[in-house]
Amino acid sequence: MISIAMTTYNGSKYLRKQIDSILNQTIKDFELIICDDASKDDTWQILEEYSKKDERVKIFRNENNLGLTKNFEKSISLCAGDYIALSDQDDIWIENHLELLINNINEATGVVGNAVIISSNGQSTNELISQRERYIVDGTDEDKLFRILFYGNPFQGASSLFKRELFEKALPIPEDVEYQDAWFNSFACCMNGFNFINQIVTYYRIHESNASGNHKLTFSKQIGMALKRNGWKTDRITYCNELLKRLPNMDKEKTKIILNAKSYHDNRIKGKRLKTIHITIKDYKRIYATNSYKQLIPRLIGIVLKG
Repeated sequence: MISIAMTTYNGSKYLRKQIDSILNQTIKDFELIICDDASKDDTWQILEEYSKKDERVKIFRNENNLGLTKNFEKSISLCAGDYIALSDQDDIWIENHLELLINNINEATGVVGNAVIISSNGQSTNELISQRERYIVDGTDEDKLFRILFYGNPFQGASSLFKRELFEKALPIPEDVEYQDAWFNSFACCMNGFNFINQIVTYYRIHESNASGNHKLTFSKQIGMALKRNGWKTDRITYCNELLKRLPNMDKEKTKIILNAKSYHDNRIKGKRLKTIHITIKDYKRIYATNSYKQLIPRLIGIVLKG
């Protein structure tokens, strides 16, 4: 059976469309676990309505707000399925979302699909998430791990499915991990792999209240971010330490990537700019998963100015 872990918080505006899209999947044998994080709007009433009319919907309410990451951890811990898909409260799944993912996970630990970006009012932008510069997804599991650990996460959690074995290693999520998506994806890369399929599985809604936000970065935005940043902060050292501790039998190549990433972020935190710049230039294309150097200058300016 497949479990779907969803979290909600003040999501009444878009929630019905997302739940409807899940309940109308071509695969019918699943449970939908929803943990509400002490919403103050009509979210809980909507959840009660759905739980009463469909036994697959199982709802839980937090007395106090846990925050997105810990609420996802709770939702996942309540799942009973051998496969667990993650869901946001404001996207829309295409009708064969689960079918495409389950048919393409194969021997890997996880799989993620593509998504079409829609506006806050649900209008398609005709832009795929894979077309954005921050969301280039080609490469081996080592390439994917390199990008996640050295820079950022290119894989949308709300378009992913994992085998239960991943969460036996990845939970609990450490307190300083900012986004659970990247955390789970890094574990999948280090276990039996993380597959990407180019097929669209999700309509991904972007608006100002998204947790992950709008990631289309121009040259000027890169410079602005560098100027605003108060020193270099990262949770990736925690990733590296925990991956090494929880997955002690990784192959040498992945272990090497983790150790190098730990050193890289340690140098940034300690303000060792020359070492950081050297690695950034040397591994630029792999860090940023691009064949273009057009963003190199603003990123080096950021390192020089803010570490």
